[in-house]
Formats: sequence, C-alpha cells, structure tokens
Amino acid sequence: MAVDLAQKAQNFTNRGRQALVCHGHKHRVHNTNDDIVAAGKRNSADVVLFGHTHVPEISEEKGMLLVNPGSISLPKQASRKRSYAIVSISEDYLPKAEIRYLDD
Repeated sequence: MAVDLAQKAQNFTNRGRQALVCHGHKHRVHNTNDDIVAAGKRNSADVVLFGHTHVPEISEEKGMLLVNPGSISLPKQASRKRSYAIVSISEDYLPKAEIRYLDD
C-alpha cells in the first residue's frame, strides 16, 4: 500500500532538538507562516521543515527555525534556480540551515 507523504507530518529528534517535517499545504504557507508556526509550537518543534511553495526560505519565528528547501524539479522563485536545504544541529546544539542551489 502506498503512503501519501503529502498528507503526513513526521516528528523526529536529533541531538536533543525536535523537528517537525510536513508538506505545508494544510498550513496555508502560500499566504503566511502563522499556521506552520502554530503547528511547530503544538509539536514542541525547534525546527520546522516544509515545502509546498517551491520557494526556498530560511527564517526564524517564535524561537523556531523554519526551512523550506524550495524545489529541485519545479522551482518557483524569481530566479527559478533548483534548490535544496542542508539542516544540521551544531556542536552547541543549535539548529542551522543553508539553502544550496544546483548548477545548471
């Protein structure tokens, strides 16, 4: 049986930091980050990884790191550069993220 990952949200912990991973469409991320931040808070997340918009973004809101990697196959930001994100927990246990772009 196939699982529709866009319908699922996953939580995981790395080096004591809680992450929420979801597609983002149920949180209206095209309009605002308010719902995704609220979902992160409900899940005690330090990091929220989401997509849906195909536009890369790294921001911090209410003590949470929000990361949208953009898209490798269908980028929608003005530059249309294919992107992905690297997320890590530093030696001092702080989450950090970087958007990387593929060379064409």
